Amino acid sequence: MRWPLEGRPERGLCEAIKRMSYQIEKKDGFYEVNVSGETSKQEVIGIIWELSRLDRGKQLPDLWLISRESQVPFVYFADIAEAVRKLLPRGSAGNKSAIVAADALHEAQLQMYSQEASVLPFPVRVFRSRDEAVEWIKSPGSPHIADEFACARMDPVL
Repeated sequence: MRWPLEGRPERGLCEAIKRMSYQIEKKDGFYEVNVSGETSKQEVIGIIWELSRLDRGKQLPDLWLISRESQVPFVYFADIAEAVRKLLPRGSAGNKSAIVAADALHEAQLQMYSQEASVLPFPVRVFRSRDEAVEWIKSPGSPHIADEFACARMDPVL
């Protein structure tokens, strides 16, 4: 009998190691989503669907912890934001989403997603630390991210 880890690894085993995994856990007043491994647009939408099944209408905020290797090409960001919008019940305002980036490059990529997510009826913000993200999602009345950008554009240029 040959064990998969003896000698050269089987192709399927290498692919399984790189495959995405996730865990959704209800915390004190929010859902925490941990994502690791390589991800696809369909897998991210699947996680969002699962989260929407647990929290109809997105009544609680969510915190996404994304590993370095979990990067979705930015060309899919609009599709992911649209999938989130479609999963919200009609008239639902939803609640905040915080995403914690693993590093500066990942943060820049996720900031691009937060721009696409400005079509959503709730704010999406990117953070570098879990503590900052938790503080924000637990704070009352944060404005929608699009409103923050609108205020920035209205400031006079001196």
